[in-house]
Amino acid sequence: MEPLESLFRPRSVAVVGASRNPKKLGHVILKNILEGGFEGDIIPVNPKADEILGLKAYDIDSMPRTDTAVISIPAKYVPEAIEKLGKKGVKSAIVISSGFAEVGNVDLQRSLVKAARKHGMRVLGPNCAGLINAFHKYYPTFEVRVKPGKAAFVTQSGALGGAVLMELYSLDKGLGVFVSYGNAADVNEADLIEYLKEREELDAIAFYIEGLHEGRRFVEALKGAKNVYVLKGGKTEAGSKAASSHTASLSGDRAMFRSIVGAYARILNDTRELFLAIDAMNYGLKRVRRVAILTNSGGPGVLAADELDKLGLELPDLSSYDRSFLPPFASRRNPIDMAAGADYDVIYKSMKVLNEAPEVDGILFIFVPPIHIPAENAVKAIIDAEPKKPVVAVLMGGSFVKNARVMLEKHGIPVVSHPEDGAKLISLGLSP
Repeated sequence: MEPLESLFRPRSVAVVGASRNPKKLGHVILKNILEGGFEGDIIPVNPKADEILGLKAYDIDSMPRTDTAVISIPAKYVPEAIEKLGKKGVKSAIVISSGFAEVGNVDLQRSLVKAARKHGMRVLGPNCAGLINAFHKYYPTFEVRVKPGKAAFVTQSGALGGAVLMELYSLDKGLGVFVSYGNAADVNEADLIEYLKEREELDAIAFYIEGLHEGRRFVEALKGAKNVYVLKGGKTEAGSKAASSHTASLSGDRAMFRSIVGAYARILNDTRELFLAIDAMNYGLKRVRRVAILTNSGGPGVLAADELDKLGLELPDLSSYDRSFLPPFASRRNPIDMAAGADYDVIYKSMKVLNEAPEVDGILFIFVPPIHIPAENAVKAIIDAEPKKPVVAVLMGGSFVKNARVMLEKHGIPVVSHPEDGAKLISLGLSP
């Protein structure tokens, strides 16, 4: 088994630093692997315990050989643990432990890498939150478990990764692969893009990067990858200093990064766009150029049109199509403002027209529910029209649109709460 394959799809795993104390990371990680349904052998490593969570515990010297290991012990003991694991033929390790180059302990981090390379091991971390391969039911992390999705999220910041996972979990959305790579002492973003772009179960990959460790190699790997999104940290002098102290990362020149990486990946501007990109990936939203805005409220339609224009998308003129079913005061152009009284019939007929309009690649539906027209009725019209094109819905109204949101998402239509987010989301679709 290749080292990176053992990292993501092992047949057996050791948890070095496994603990009986529920407050310790070693306990949380072991429990996550167990409860996640991992189908291989799980070996807790703790010389002071006989068993942990019903599993026989070992010390490193007596443990059975495993494909990989997750290490959560004090930093000063990690190089020795890597050396012992390497001698046993362990192919890879995830080092959760912090206290290395990010706090100035550069020599300690170098000794970790030296021990690993001596035995041909690959190391993720240190100072990371682990990884998730939901397709393999493998959750060697202390973060929340999520169900499988079509996207991968790779992050240099474990805490940001945790926030993304919690958000997805709370919305009952999935993620196929999650990787927190921390200091990238060995495995870095170039290794990860090379490995993940070959995974057929993934439609797209999003990165949070503070600095590139092998920039040329990363860009070369991007050239053969489809649908990669990148959020860059350390864009300013203050951000660069923060990145250096966070993961011992050199963040580099922002303009150069955007120019070179942006030639092969979609550059994201902030965490809001990151969440929207993950939505686009999970829903398999296809890329569009010409958008029709269908709304029952003029103001949000105008705001969405402004945002689409800034994003470089087109709003084709649709005034030549039949609009006899709209009230005389409704806008017949684009955005198509059906006015506040738009009911099921008006929305359904409008959607049918847009379905057949060759000038339209995608539809942005914006709805603000008036008291007398439940949002559920409006979205039922969208569903019953059986959209043939990508649709993004903006449902404004908080708890008043909660059930309607669930209805659309069950039918594969992503929903956001703000018109600007709707415009950004439909702009972030995947390449065919």
